[in-house]
Amino acid sequence: MATKRISVNAPKLRDAMTVEPDTPLVQCAWLMHDANVGSLVVTALRNGQRVPIGIVTDRDITIEVVAFSLDPNVITAGDIMARLPAP
Repeated sequence: MATKRISVNAPKLRDAMTVEPDTPLVQCAWLMHDANVGSLVVTALRNGQRVPIGIVTDRDITIEVVAFSLDPNVITAGDIMARLPAP
């Protein structure tokens, strides 16, 4: 049996995509689609700096919104995000 060599490259790192808690999920879905990512970091302004407060994934949108026929134009990232523990 012939073997085939495949090259493994180092992972490519990029900046995290972020949204604010009041971002409608339909906009989150488009951002994920356009950036080809499966999650967005939810940030809020605290003491003059943007800090991560949660994360929204494509799976969250699917099982929390689409599965129940809820309106992604009304529901926001802050409504369904997995909250990060307070520092």
